[in-house]
Amino acid sequence: MIASLRYLDRFVKTDGAWLFSERLLYVDWVRRARAVMTVIENQTRLVGTPGRKLKVILEYIEESLAQSIALRQLAELAGIRARYLERAFRQAIDFPLYADVLERRIATARELVTSRPRLTVNQIAARTGFRSSSHLALAFRRRTGYLPSRFRALHRH
Repeated sequence: MIASLRYLDRFVKTDGAWLFSERLLYVDWVRRARAVMTVIENQTRLVGTPGRKLKVILEYIEESLAQSIALRQLAELAGIRARYLERAFRQAIDFPLYADVLERRIATARELVTSRPRLTVNQIAARTGFRSSSHLALAFRRRTGYLPSRFRALHRH
């Protein structure tokens, strides 16, 4: 969550519409995290606190974006079954956990595209866990409406 706040702070100098949309993304992320935690707390009391389990999962996702992240890995980290974790996320936020991971990867890619102009799209794809630059470009375009190179040109400081 702190990384997300730092991400928002980097866009303070941009126009109001861009900053507003980034704040909405952050607020939505917080809402989803709280919703998942509530579902886990309400459904069962497992060993350890549900909030701590969710925190472990979210921190692992944040730290491991450049790697392949499997549902089974996340469930093992939290000490719960993979199917249970998947249902809790889906019930809380109406889409699967992998969609949340994809959103985080795109947000990180967006930050790198605008803040690190010397990085190529291939390098950004590798740093954000996309299989290739074309996979990044497709996901990036679906989310932002622009290819990474065009997005970079539009948001030069």
